[in-house]
Amino acid sequence: MILKPIKLIQNIFKNILDWFWESPTWLVAISIASSLVVLVILTPDDSIISRLLSDVEPISIIAALILYIKESPDRKKEFQYQAWSVIDAAHGVKVSPARIIALQDLNEDRVTLNNLDLPGAKLVRINLPKADLSEANLTKCDLNHANLNHANLGNALLARVNIAYAIALRDGSEDV
Repeated sequence: MILKPIKLIQNIFKNILDWFWESPTWLVAISIASSLVVLVILTPDDSIISRLLSDVEPISIIAALILYIKESPDRKKEFQYQAWSVIDAAHGVKVSPARIIALQDLNEDRVTLNNLDLPGAKLVRINLPKADLSEANLTKCDLNHANLNHANLGNALLARVNIAYAIALRDGSEDV
């Protein structure tokens, strides 16, 4: 019989999280601030909650923290748009350290890098383990000392690629 209350609590928590992520930021901010103010009003003056939230500052800090969490997906998207802009701006440029960093950052976020068009790019020592580089145009790229461990290079254009000392392990058994 204990399972039913636990399931009920899990459902309530799931519904609150769904509402949190699906609602507009302004609605979440107003709801949180209102809830905290009501909590302060309804709690006895000598309670810990009342003492902690008796000033506007703690309410503001809690609301700011919740909004920071709420906006994290938007910040991540903005970062990814900026990374793609760096990559696009470096098109046709042979050497671009910013492009290498942007590609590595996107790969760390598990963003697919398929269909990239990087002919002739110098990507020496790039670190792209498990990258999805399927159907990418890497013709004449310099991938010297690159880490492409378990990368998906299916249907990638690899004509005249320099892969000296590159690591591209499939089953952990062979270096390229």
